[in-house]
Amino acid sequence: MMSSETTVQNYQVLLNEKKLCVAECTSCHTLMFPPRLHCISCYKRGTKWKELSGRGKIRSFTVIHIASSTHAEDAPFVVAIVGLKEGPSVTARLVGVDPEKPEDIKIGTSVVADFEEVTNNSSDQPIMRLVFHPYLVHK
Repeated sequence: MMSSETTVQNYQVLLNEKKLCVAECTSCHTLMFPPRLHCISCYKRGTKWKELSGRGKIRSFTVIHIASSTHAEDAPFVVAIVGLKEGPSVTARLVGVDPEKPEDIKIGTSVVADFEEVTNNSSDQPIMRLVFHPYLVHK
């Protein structure tokens, strides 16, 4: 059974289960990403995992043309800062867009979280990576 501690290692365990979770302060209920053990608002120790909807909006993005050796074959690709519906912001790849046409990617576009299987470079084991893709909002 996974430890309930809100650590980066346990965050990866949750990603492997295809769950997008952040740390929630047990005192003031502030949501925090990346996960941590102390609250960034009230400074108290005590956090728990909270699963989120995965819906959000693009706040900013960049196209990576020259990547580290572990990601070089993927370039170019888009990385976005996504403001989640529940409040925190996360940084992840943006898929389903053309990195050769950044003018088509708009700040404020609605996106949804998804999970992509990749190989862990240190162990050669498959792990899940958080990604986002645009979705249509039906009114």
